Amino acid sequence: MVEANIQNGPQKAAKLRESVLTMTEQWQKAGFVEEGFAAYVRDEETVAFPWTMIDKITPRPSEQIADDLEALAVDDAGNRYELAPDPMKEEIQEQLKDIVAEKIETMFREMLAGPGAVKATVHKYVGGEK
Repeated sequence: MVEANIQNGPQKAAKLRESVLTMTEQWQKAGFVEEGFAAYVRDEETVAFPWTMIDKITPRPSEQIADDLEALAVDDAGNRYELAPDPMKEEIQEQLKDIVAEKIETMFREMLAGPGAVKATVHKYVGGEK
């Protein structure tokens, strides 16, 4: 039995041709086909083995599906998994809480300073033309 394992690659057409010719020779030896058929298959002007690309089409799911799967703690194969806790999460949140709260309070006070203060504060912290 002739078995061909042909994958994508530059020599795919040559491997396919070699496999078909091998099968044809075996058929001829077994008496299933005559020499004329084998000669026909060997003739590169008559039978072509073009280089083609075999590919599977895998649709890309929407970002919403990915978000839903992550929220459900389900991997791409549909298996449930446990999300590992972030050992630094509480520590970082605690450290940032005071910094962020202080900065927000400062911005809010600057925005209440008077006419044009909101625009000036936004430009100060976000940038842009005045």
